[in-house]
Amino acid sequence: GTATRTVRVVMGKADYLGTYQVEEVCDMDGDGILGEPGVPFEINFYTVTITSGGDANELLFDNFGAYEVIVPVFFNGDLNELLSVDDYMVPGTSVYFNADGEITVGTTSDIKFDLNYTAEDGAVTIPCEASFEKL
Repeated sequence: GTATRTVRVVMGKADYLGTYQVEEVCDMDGDGILGEPGVPFEINFYTVTITSGGDANELLFDNFGAYEVIVPVFFNGDLNELLSVDDYMVPGTSVYFNADGEITVGTTSDIKFDLNYTAEDGAVTIPCEASFEKL
């Protein structure tokens, strides 16, 4: 006889920790088009360092959105593959973030994920789409 076995790898907190290269496109001028070459800060390349947060499913993203701030990001889902930020206000500012993302490649040595987020400050909302690749 034959048997089929399905192996599902669940990402753990330790798997996420490290430094990531980020490629990002945003809509800074509010025209609904992300990543226009001639518009400042619509195309961004930067690094983010992810460390462990206080909760079991909390990660801390240092340099979130290249804003040079630390933002708590939570992971969940069947394989811990979903990432989210819910109305996080940066202390001492009026800026807050919302984000949703999902792992696109996930092994203990090779993690890639997409994270779409908005940065909001009063009436200004900046949508961004970012791709993270673990270095």
